[in-house]
Amino acid sequence: MSVALFFVSTSKNFFYTLSLDIGIHPLYIVLVLTIITLLLAVGGLGTASSGLLMLRSYFSIILSLGLSVIIVVVIVVAGLFA
Repeated sequence: MSVALFFVSTSKNFFYTLSLDIGIHPLYIVLVLTIITLLLAVGGLGTASSGLLMLRSYFSIILSLGLSVIIVVVIVVAGLFA
């Protein structure tokens, strides 16, 4: 879900509409959703009853961390050029 929101949030029309209406950059919303996904994956890791469920939680954690890093880098670099 966060990956889809990442691509939608980078479109020009969505950015202007959301920025003008709410006053928040769309990537901040995607970052918050990614962090929530990370926390849910860590919570799911504790209740994993099989190896497959544990593997799925690890995969979710790795993807969430990777996407969070990418979003933070994009926000920081964009802030430098603003």
